[in-house]
Amino acid sequence: LNLISSTTVGAVTNFTINDCFNATYTNYMIVITNLMANEDGNLRMRLTNGGNSENSANYRFAGTGFDRGGSARTYSGHDNTSFNISNSADGDDANSGTFGIYFISSPFLSGNPRKNITGHYKNSHTGGNSIDATYNFAGTFEVSNYSADGLFFFCDGSGADFRSGNTSTGKGLIKIYGISDS
Repeated sequence: LNLISSTTVGAVTNFTINDCFNATYTNYMIVITNLMANEDGNLRMRLTNGGNSENSANYRFAGTGFDRGGSARTYSGHDNTSFNISNSADGDDANSGTFGIYFISSPFLSGNPRKNITGHYKNSHTGGNSIDATYNFAGTFEVSNYSADGLFFFCDGSGADFRSGNTSTGKGLIKIYGISDS
């Protein structure tokens, strides 16, 4: 693994991580450490090129998991304008966040019409009193001749923004690694 980017998220409505994908690597790992919203909602991600987020309806995804009470949690989307990378995240609790590890394949290769992403994450679910939930996630962004060089993150809750992160407490940190082929 080769560290490419380390971003601490401030108290913002959305943010972009530019220039984290290039021709050096085919596959990447994204580690999200306790990314927190200030209102209940879904944490969303789009691919970007040149700082412009791609919001065409070509994102497809599915997630399945369980909460600590044993209740099944599933969600999916087809022809969406973003990936839902953390479903029903609890924003009412100032200590609840999303922790996840995601892998994305070929984001920079324009000749590959499918940008695949998979991962596993834990969040505090909005189902009541910060219910811990764990999910497996998979998605595809399908557009011909698109080369992604970055990521755009936002929350879709009513009035939701990100809470300010703090690296010393492990809150609101996103690290992106290129995976060597050898």
